[in-house]
Amino acid sequence: MDPGEFMRQLAELESAFESETGNTRCHNVSACERCFGCVYCEECDRCHRCSYCKRCERSARLTNCAGCVGCHDLASSVECVSCSGSAYLAYCRDLSECTYCFGCVGLSRKEFHILNEAYERKEYFEITQRLSSALRLPR
Repeated sequence: MDPGEFMRQLAELESAFESETGNTRCHNVSACERCFGCVYCEECDRCHRCSYCKRCERSARLTNCAGCVGCHDLASSVECVSCSGSAYLAYCRDLSECTYCFGCVGLSRKEFHILNEAYERKEYFEITQRLSSALRLPR
């Protein structure tokens, strides 16, 4: 197979995938497309084995998340991008193995951070409760 033929066939495969909107092995999903093995999700696209998620895209193994894109192994997180192995994140990007972070970017193995700055647990919850309410984040 020459490179031109390879690229043509690859483009055909990509086009066929994009036009397919069905879900496989999902249970109780609503308005999801191209998902596999998800349960109780809404409006997700290209997710794998997620549960109780809303509006997530290209993610795997998320639980109780909303608006997350390209994330893996997250729990109880909102509006995150490219995060993995973490929980209780909001508006974060490129985090790994973090918990309780809000508006952070590029951190690894951190907890109780807001905008990449560390806070004491009590102060963290006081600040994020006000921010969450003002930003109308789901609880």
